Amino acid sequence: PTWKTGLRWWDSAMADGGMQDSWKIVLAAPPGCGKTALVLQVLRGFLRNQPNAEALYMAGEMSRRQLAARLVQQEANLPAHALHFGTSEQIARRDAAMDRLGPIVPRLHVMDPPTDLERIKDVAFKYAVIVVDYLQLVRPADLAAGRVEQLDGIMAELAGIAAVSGCTFVIVSAMPRGAGSTKSRNIFEAFKGSSAIEYTADVAFVGEVEEEEDGEKGDIRGVRWRCLKNRHGPAVDLDLVFNGPSMRFDQAVRTNDTTPDEIVEEGQPWR
Repeated sequence: PTWKTGLRWWDSAMADGGMQDSWKIVLAAPPGCGKTALVLQVLRGFLRNQPNAEALYMAGEMSRRQLAARLVQQEANLPAHALHFGTSEQIARRDAAMDRLGPIVPRLHVMDPPTDLERIKDVAFKYAVIVVDYLQLVRPADLAAGRVEQLDGIMAELAGIAAVSGCTFVIVSAMPRGAGSTKSRNIFEAFKGSSAIEYTADVAFVGEVEEEEDGEKGDIRGVRWRCLKNRHGPAVDLDLVFNGPSMRFDQAVRTNDTTPDEIVEEGQPWR
């Protein structure tokens, strides 16, 4: 099946207009790119467009309470403080967002830490999509191996689980600060020599934040997710705008190669 999210900028970057079963999609970026925000937005869209499907979010660092608040933030397009101390208009938007999330939340399951491969293997067949947030927080099978070898082993195991269960994995990978600034399309270089990520990923993106002229990162900032690999189609970059206060992405329509000219909000058509 083709899993659509309703996010045109995401679906159009995938072959056949959406995620496919057994795919491994890797999102890697240094801090500040909104990795977790992006996967939660994709999950919301996936569950909304597949009313009978279920998904699993493997939480490495976020508590269930934080996850619930983040979902409402995104859906309502509100900053965190407005969920409890907002104006009457903001509270009304929060309540409307919670109503819209009502059919989605029961089908979004959470696995608390620790995350290990055996737990994933035991439940993978139950879910259409599994988000692993982060790859580096999955407990490796071989604790004595080097770090790159451990990550290679984890990726190889996830690929095997996807092949057997048919579930789609969206895998978040941490990168050190500055690692996403290279313009290289060399996936092996971007993932620091991990051959398993290079060979097993069906689609791989690396995020980089567009800094302001003074070198600072604003609350609303451009983030380009460069597609380093798409096994099934052309490599399509995601040119997005990250709204830090509401922790969500929208499409950036560009008039040149670097500057976002217009923002098209989630759910709206764009040219």
